[in-house]
Amino acid sequence: MDDRQHALIVTGEEGEGLDSLGWVVAEARALDARAPRLDAHGVKLRRAPRAPAAERHVADLIVFQDPARNGL
Repeated sequence: MDDRQHALIVTGEEGEGLDSLGWVVAEARALDARAPRLDAHGVKLRRAPRAPAAERHVADLIVFQDPARNGL
């Protein structure tokens, strides 16, 4: 393992399957650089409120869906 807070969250919510996948970037500047690139390719994204970021133990969070509607 690495020094991440966690790698898998099991919520107990109803339903089966994967809710979302995530990636980590080295710094806020790297996240800020990716958002406009995704937007330029027609990916609809949004900055998540503070609560979902805190639940994932990250400083900031952008969310979007892939073509199969998986949360990223």
